[in-house]
Amino acid sequence: RGVHAVGEEGCSGGGGGSASLTPEARGALGSLLGALYSTLERCDEAPLRSCLETLVKPCLLALHGAVDAMAAALQAGEPVPPRHSSRGRLWVHLGLLRWRLLLPPHPVDPAAKHLLRAQLGRAELREARLSRLAA
Repeated sequence: RGVHAVGEEGCSGGGGGSASLTPEARGALGSLLGALYSTLERCDEAPLRSCLETLVKPCLLALHGAVDAMAAALQAGEPVPPRHSSRGRLWVHLGLLRWRLLLPPHPVDPAAKHLLRAQLGRAELREARLSRLAA
C-alpha cells in the first residue's frame, strides 16, 4: 500500500516536487529489505527457509524494482508507470508464499484425517484378530 501511495502522490502532485524519493530514501529501502532478508535467513522455520530463494527473494527484489522505477519517473518529472506485470508477479509470489506457509507440516491432509483414523482402526482390528487366532 505504501508503494501505491507514493505513486499516486507522484501522479497527482504536479510540479510541487513533494512526492519524490530521494537517493537516501531509496538506499534506506534497499538496506531495510536486505536486513529483512538476512533476518529471515536466520529463521528456524523449515517452510519459510525452503521458500527464501524461490519466493521471498523475488518478492523483495520486485518491491525494490518497483520503488526504483517510481523514483526514476518522479525524478524525471514523468508520470509513474503502472507496472502491471511486475505487480502481478509480486502478487503471485506473495500468494504462493502464503499457500506454502499455510501447508500442514506433515504429509497428512487434515481433511483426510478421518480416513486415516479408520484405516488405522481396521489395521489394529486385523492385528488383534491375527494375534487371537495365533494364541
